[in-house]
Amino acid sequence: MISLCSTCTFVRIVSNDRGSKFYRCGKGGKERGFMKYPPQPVLACPGYSLENCTMSSNHSAIKNLIIDLGGVLYAIDYAIIEHGMKSLQDPKDTNVIRYSKSYQDELFTLFEIGSITPQAFYEGMKEKFHLQASQEAFEAVWNSMLLGLINGRLELIKDLANHYRLFLLSNTNLVHYTYLLPECEAMFHAFEKCYLSFEMGLRKPSAEIFQTVLKENQLLPEETLFIEDSPQHITTAQSLGIHTLYVTDDAWPDQLKHLLT
Repeated sequence: MISLCSTCTFVRIVSNDRGSKFYRCGKGGKERGFMKYPPQPVLACPGYSLENCTMSSNHSAIKNLIIDLGGVLYAIDYAIIEHGMKSLQDPKDTNVIRYSKSYQDELFTLFEIGSITPQAFYEGMKEKFHLQASQEAFEAVWNSMLLGLINGRLELIKDLANHYRLFLLSNTNLVHYTYLLPECEAMFHAFEKCYLSFEMGLRKPSAEIFQTVLKENQLLPEETLFIEDSPQHITTAQSLGIHTLYVTDDAWPDQLKHLLT
């Protein structure tokens, strides 16, 4: 598993007399909660900082764009799920349902790779977290985190499709995909191919899912730019030699335009 330390701007690599290498955190010993030499791998860290772009100066080499969906093209809010699911729980149940960019329960992961059906996902969540809701009510809450296609993204993707090979790469599930498809179908058609975790049996940040996209479409990493808002996914792409644009706000289309011109 790849550690966030490998790409964090606050970390440097140090060596001892025996040649062993360690990640030293610049926040360790200076800020509360951070260790100078954190146990590896680090998969989530509140102090993580990543440079927005790892592209070289040779912008003309980029021929392919692999683009994430949620948080990049489509607005989502993980907190809505946590609060919504809590409202469905038995008041006596103290288990916390956590769902975020960096952490999720195993049931969420199984659903995202298509290993369980929507009904099995509902039944598993109901049993584990003592939910008091029908499947219909459960799925209404599950879909409530999907806020809609971000303004201008359809036009952006259509324009990029005239100049680059485009591929969508999304961690998603059958229920969410069915819900957002009517709104996003026109945009999806602009991509050469859409790669969805629940159809592939794989999810980011595994290296295999990126390697599948590269191999199936004969893409060279050095000619490919990955656009994503989750740092752990960015880290894997970088380890494979893929250029990256780390999305931190809605201004990323302007950053992309600047980088590619």
